[in-house]
Amino acid sequence: MLAINGGKPIRDDFLVYGAPEIGVEEILAVTDCLKSGWLSTGPKAQQFEIDMSEMTGAKFAIAANSCTALLHLSLLVNKIGPGHEVITTPMTFAATLNVIEHVGATPILADLCMGGYHIDPASIESKITSRTKAIIPVHYAGAPCDMDAINTIAKKNNLVVIEDAAHAIGTRYKGKMIGSGENLTAFSLYVTKNIAAGEGGILTTNNSDAIETMRMYGLHGMSRGAWQRYTKGASQIHYDVVAPGFKYNMPDLNAAIAIEQLKKIDKFTTRRKEIAEYYFALLGSCKFIDLPYSLKEKFDGDLCTWHIFPILLNLHELTANREEIMSALIAENIGVATHYRPIYEQSYYSNKYNLNPKNWPNCETISKRLFSIPLSTKMTNSDVEDVVNGLEKVFEFYKNKI
Repeated sequence: MLAINGGKPIRDDFLVYGAPEIGVEEILAVTDCLKSGWLSTGPKAQQFEIDMSEMTGAKFAIAANSCTALLHLSLLVNKIGPGHEVITTPMTFAATLNVIEHVGATPILADLCMGGYHIDPASIESKITSRTKAIIPVHYAGAPCDMDAINTIAKKNNLVVIEDAAHAIGTRYKGKMIGSGENLTAFSLYVTKNIAAGEGGILTTNNSDAIETMRMYGLHGMSRGAWQRYTKGASQIHYDVVAPGFKYNMPDLNAAIAIEQLKKIDKFTTRRKEIAEYYFALLGSCKFIDLPYSLKEKFDGDLCTWHIFPILLNLHELTANREEIMSALIAENIGVATHYRPIYEQSYYSNKYNLNPKNWPNCETISKRLFSIPLSTKMTNSDVEDVVNGLEKVFEFYKNKI
């Protein structure tokens, strides 16, 4: 009997779908930070920027309190605002669209690639107008978009590309790290991400013109931050507010955690790939779902870092919908999540822009069937087996017997 109907759950304890792995190194780093007295932005934030530049191969990096903040700043420094359009994907978290609204521009949704989760370059091209100023591709689940095609379209139409790499720290595209090039590329350090600092984000680029302007806008519009003013031998005592900026800086407490997490990125990525491969092995013959093979079969040299593991229900094989299946799994103590309910279904965007789901047919073919099963480096193989057993139990109950 299903746990949701009063039966015994598959697990005694609840398996969180994206729990962070925090070790003694992170705890000691935070302790050292507290002892140093630098709780806000200071030497740890600067060190994390250096470490991220070295990891990606980018010339510059800037840390902030969120990936969202960095996406917002990326639009601002490119002077994108009212009267402009920015093309992005409907298969993303609301933050990707919210920042476009914040600068007064209009978000335009392109469809997904047929049978995939990423924005379709051909659909991007079809959405370009005289008002289009930028493209924000999202590297869904830790797998890269077709950046060659997207960059080519952008260059041909004189558009800015801002990469939403919230899922993709450590991801490679054709052998090169995401974030190693000219595009402004924003990564997330939220608690569920592949490296977790609780909150935070970091952006990399080779664009020297943008980076200092972003730094200024991200700290109240001030010409110098506390590290430049309060340390011994500081070159400038006073600051000047040169623009009405924002409070987007990353505290050293978060940066201390991020530094230690970044040192483990290769280990974390290896384990995430192992878990993904185990899911493919155990669920490969399950008729009730389709597995994310399009994320696995990427261009030569690409690397999917498996931020999440999305599956697609074959609803014709079941008597329940996605929400009923997810509720049953949660009752079995298996944590699941939706990544994502499409933006065109979110009430603010749907109502403001009168969005019709029929305009994004490829997204529609997956959106009602999609949810994510647990994937984190804290998981054991036994945890993976519990997830699979939970799925099999729920599918057996809800299978279509006709």
